[in-house]
Amino acid sequence: MKNRLMTIVLSLVMLTAFGQASDDFSQTIRKEFNTTAETTLEITNQFGKVKCENWNKPMVGVVVTITAKTDNKQKADKILAAISVQMEQKNNAIALVTKIGDMPSRNKGDNFNIDFVVNLPETMALSIENEFGDVVCDRRKGDFELELSYGAYQLQALDGQRNKLEISFSKGVINSASNADITLSYSGLQMESVGTVKLHSEFSELSLTQCNALDLQSAYDKLNFEKIGSFKGETAFSTVKLGEITADLTAEFEYGAVSIRKLASTLGFFDARFEFSSLKIEDVGAIRFKTLAVDIEHGNFNYPSGLNVKVEKQGYTEVKYRAEDAAGTAKFKVTATNSNISMR
Repeated sequence: MKNRLMTIVLSLVMLTAFGQASDDFSQTIRKEFNTTAETTLEITNQFGKVKCENWNKPMVGVVVTITAKTDNKQKADKILAAISVQMEQKNNAIALVTKIGDMPSRNKGDNFNIDFVVNLPETMALSIENEFGDVVCDRRKGDFELELSYGAYQLQALDGQRNKLEISFSKGVINSASNADITLSYSGLQMESVGTVKLHSEFSELSLTQCNALDLQSAYDKLNFEKIGSFKGETAFSTVKLGEITADLTAEFEYGAVSIRKLASTLGFFDARFEFSSLKIEDVGAIRFKTLAVDIEHGNFNYPSGLNVKVEKQGYTEVKYRAEDAAGTAKFKVTATNSNISMR
């Protein structure tokens, strides 16, 4: 009986010490701003989600929910008191800025969030900076800027004339974009359709379904492009998978692997340099090369038997391959060092 009583007492003590559940304490801030066609909006936040939704009103509507998750109201009040959101409008510029002051000491389970829901016209220029939180946006027809770290993002469509994104330690999706200037670092991006994109990426993974023109700077990436019109770029220590090139390619590849499923019959020219890399073209299709020039030092070139290639050796390590077809349209040029090139 005594042992049973002791067990019950110990259990109650443990529940008191460790079993206190955290509760949510929140406050909501609401504000509206009148706008004109020239009004711009800038949002700076951290530790929370920013969601931007379109509406057909000449104004910006803001709802900010600040939530403290802790085990007592007194501590929650101190956390909420340390957080403020400055909202101001000067001329045609609206700025929403989260400020975090000195926080009370917190237990392991204590936490807080600052979440924005913003309604605005879809043509308004929008700039968002968020850290440790997500960003979700409806279609944007005005200029758009995003700086995001340690979060996730979902952008429906970027149809403005200027779209600039700086993404680090985050993953997300862009459904479509007319153009984009994107910097990725330790991040992931899935894009469906884009007109022109300038991409600087490192230690990231990118999947792109369709792009008219791509300007790429890449290092230590995994890249998967399904259909590219014009490809221009430089990569180092990256793996590049290309589905189809339809217009042209000008690129330099170092210490990586490049595979291309198909060269379209509309290809104009292919001009690439490889160093300590490999190129595999799985299908040249019905394409005919007006000129083909492949120079390899310390490497191999495997090509279809249908190509009338002339081989010229330069010393022991360098080989030049040449072919011409008066009826051809595409120009193919590769310079490779310590690399293997193959096409079927």
